[in-house]
Amino acid sequence: MATKKQALRSSAQNLHISSTKSPSKPVQSKILNLKDTMESEDEKESGVKEMFEIIMRKLSKLDDIDSRVKSMENDLKDMTSSLDFVHAEVKDLKEENEKRKAEGHKTDERLEKLEDLKSKYGIKESRH
Repeated sequence: MATKKQALRSSAQNLHISSTKSPSKPVQSKILNLKDTMESEDEKESGVKEMFEIIMRKLSKLDDIDSRVKSMENDLKDMTSSLDFVHAEVKDLKEENEKRKAEGHKTDERLEKLEDLKSKYGIKESRH
């Protein structure tokens, strides 16, 4: 019987030793399954496709924004040129007005001189 007890003891010891030396986490096999690699590649491809679609949408939005900004810049240039034209016209009108005022003053002075001469020489108005 001693041999049977010894056999039981040695197997119990072997069990105890193997249980303490075995890792607590299961180790994945280093050989990947073909199915797993295909799934991971599909996931990577779908992730890349999603990222590409997001980037393309953002680029499209940026293109829209860029075109709107260019349109606004053109509108501002047009408005600036219109304002420049209006300012030039206002300046011309002011100059014309000043000339007319000066001519009006000269005309008034001439009339006064003529009236003075008329009264000085006693000339009456003649009607034809």
